[in-house]
Amino acid sequence: MADPEEGQFELSARNVILARNDPGNVSARNLFPARVERLLDFRRMVGVELSCFGEERLVVEVTREAAAALSLEPGLPLFAAVKATAFRRILWNRAIDGGFTA
Repeated sequence: MADPEEGQFELSARNVILARNDPGNVSARNLFPARVERLLDFRRMVGVELSCFGEERLVVEVTREAAAALSLEPGLPLFAAVKATAFRRILWNRAIDGGFTA
């Protein structure tokens, strides 16, 4: 049986919370430092491209009001939080058990 940590997962850009400061104790189990790389115009929303874990990139969607309140701009360090339940497995590690899931 595959290790539950193995495989590929997807995450909606709307399931990430951004904070200017370390929020401390929160219920979200995945909290990590990130840096704003660029802002993207998504009409009513703002896409925020983050660098995290070295060279990894993550695009997050926030409202224009939230982007303004956080004074988001390229180079800004911040924290991203994701609830563990927001992740959805899309692919198991085939090398382990050949299983796929959607």
